[in-house]
Amino acid sequence: MTAPFEWTPDAHELADLELLLSGAFQPLTGFMSSADAHAVDEHGVLTDGTRWPAPVTFALPDDHPAAP
Repeated sequence: MTAPFEWTPDAHELADLELLLSGAFQPLTGFMSSADAHAVDEHGVLTDGTRWPAPVTFALPDDHPAAP
């Protein structure tokens, strides 16, 4: 049996998580998908057309089981 994978988000990711959980990032309900993050980077809007100033994402280590 393999040991569970450990990963700790950085301070910025934890701050974003706190804002997501408190509802301060409405209409977001979680971290952005890659499509939303790309749309925000390129055009300043989510894929549904909602204006958004900056991507809200987190990065997993390459060897994390959930990494793309």
